[in-house]
Amino acid sequence: MTVEREENGFILLEILVAVAILGLALSNAMPTLSGAMDWLRQGGQAGLATMQAHSLLERIGHDIPSMQGQWDGTSADGYRWKLDISLYETIPSPQGSPLVINLARATVQPGPASGSSRAVELSTLISPRPTVGP
Repeated sequence: MTVEREENGFILLEILVAVAILGLALSNAMPTLSGAMDWLRQGGQAGLATMQAHSLLERIGHDIPSMQGQWDGTSADGYRWKLDISLYETIPSPQGSPLVINLARATVQPGPASGSSRAVELSTLISPRPTVGP
């Protein structure tokens, strides 16, 4: 007489195959996730560099003179910056002195610790503020 057994659960071989398939799937997903994290980090650095470039342009006429020249430096968080103000156009004025328009170009690059060599550059046109005499 033959007795039939009913199997409940998984055998060890089925569990090992499932773990192997899961391991292969995760090993293929890891480079994708790593690349996404790298893009996220670079995007954050580009955002910070853009804010610093905008801040540099806002400082013109306050603690950075609005005359032609070049300035450079390093921020507290390691971002290298360069500000270049050059002549863009001189517009003659019938009232006397011509209006001088300068081009201000701010370039900010993340520091060496970030591993990124991509720089952010913003430019704007400025006109030196007239000095009001007594």
